[in-house]
Amino acid sequence: MGTKKISTMILETLLEEPKTLSDIKRSLVASGMRCENDELEKSILRLGRQGYLKVLDDRVVRYYCITALGQAVSENLKK
Repeated sequence: MGTKKISTMILETLLEEPKTLSDIKRSLVASGMRCENDELEKSILRLGRQGYLKVLDDRVVRYYCITALGQAVSENLKK
């Protein structure tokens, strides 16, 4: 599974409220996506560098830019 697809799914799971990494992984698995822990961590770190996520105390991921998903989708459409 590509990190771009995983990143989009991570952002979608965080639209409602902050979640722990295990919550995110459960959401991905429930949606039928398989991803290894290292793929998940790489995607989260990448999203953090891009300003879409904020990781608090190594476990809680807070989604703090409400338009980030729209921006990510439009960036993908431009490519």
